[in-house]
Formats: sequence, C-alpha cells, structure tokens
Amino acid sequence: MTRTLILCFALVSAGVMRAQYPVPAPPTPLTEALLMAQRPSHFSEDQWRRIIRNPGNAGVYPIRLTPSMLDTLDASKLDKRYFYKLMPGSPANCADQPK
Repeated sequence: MTRTLILCFALVSAGVMRAQYPVPAPPTPLTEALLMAQRPSHFSEDQWRRIIRNPGNAGVYPIRLTPSMLDTLDASKLDKRYFYKLMPGSPANCADQPK
C-alpha cells in the first residue's frame, strides 16, 4: 500500500513538474538561419541544430552581427533568448571567429 502511494505521488509530481517547465519553442526562422550560417565546421548540421535548440546553450554561442547585416535584417524577428555580438566590418568577419 505504501509503495503504491509513493509511486502515485511520484507520477503526479512528475506530471506537475512537466507542466511547469514546458518544452521551449525552437528559435525563430531568422535566428536559426543566422545560427546555421555561423555553424562551426567541426559540428555536423544535426549536431549543431541539437546544440542551438537547447536553451542552456543560447548564451554559449553568441550570434555575430555586423552593421550591414542589421541594415538588411528585420531585427524585430530576432529571437530575444539568444545573445548577439556586434562585429566590425563585413559579414565575412562573422564566420568561424574565436569567441
């Protein structure tokens, strides 16, 4: 009887915890496109998608932008959960730069 109650409590509490912490939404299409364009060469596309969709990694890999990119992109469509770093120069400066 006690084991049954403990098991029921564990299942109910797991369901409550799941409701409190829903699965995060994927990044916006613009943000994901920028992240994929700046994918480090040592990650495959599938590995990189798994990494960038993990909310804990949003600050580990900042998205590098240049002033010319901000002129052409709609900044309101960028995902606010990610960090952005303004880089000088052309968009070519954003590829495979050390952090």
